[in-house]
Amino acid sequence: MNKNRLFLTACILLLSSHCLHAQCWIMTVDRGNYFSEIKDLSSAKDRILVQVGDKDRTKTIRKEDVVLVEYFEDGLDIIKKDMILATDPVAFDGDYSSFLAKGKRVYVPITSTNYRNQWGSKRLREMIMLDGYWKLAGCEEEADFILHYSFSDKGHDHARLIFSDRFGKDILVSKKDKASGWFAIQVAEESAEDLYRKFIKKGVQVGNYKAFGIKKK
Repeated sequence: MNKNRLFLTACILLLSSHCLHAQCWIMTVDRGNYFSEIKDLSSAKDRILVQVGDKDRTKTIRKEDVVLVEYFEDGLDIIKKDMILATDPVAFDGDYSSFLAKGKRVYVPITSTNYRNQWGSKRLREMIMLDGYWKLAGCEEEADFILHYSFSDKGHDHARLIFSDRFGKDILVSKKDKASGWFAIQVAEESAEDLYRKFIKKGVQVGNYKAFGIKKK
């Protein structure tokens, strides 16, 4: 078997083993947020294995404590609707600093048909939790605003951040950031980290909107 055929076979085997699992994001009654690999909550056992934070640590949680599950491909399933901290949507009024202020709740949609968007969004959620500047909303109904990780392969592979209000109006769109490489999932996660540092830590959080093409008023 030549080297090219060997490499292709290895890639197929790796992709096949990865697709045997389904990925999802779980929120529990104590507002815990976890990544997990379950195909369907209804068929899961009484205790569910989850990843803790962004590290390779795991623990089990009780199935009865699950408030919602957002599957990477199959959408959001809210189990305990009475545990959702719903808030009325607010339209963007032109004041970025107020609308995106520290302590606001942000929802990052994770369901997508593009696995780069899925894993980039997952990493964004982890960065938000680690940073602590905003609170992570479990669903859109809980959010003050929405933050999208958006990947595109048009031209050179790239990604950007898109902030929007709950009425669907885009209020900030970052510049394109390179998101190319051999290992797509790793590239998506690293891209999300770069975008967070460049446009949130060094941008939104300090009132610097030049990277979004907006001059300071």
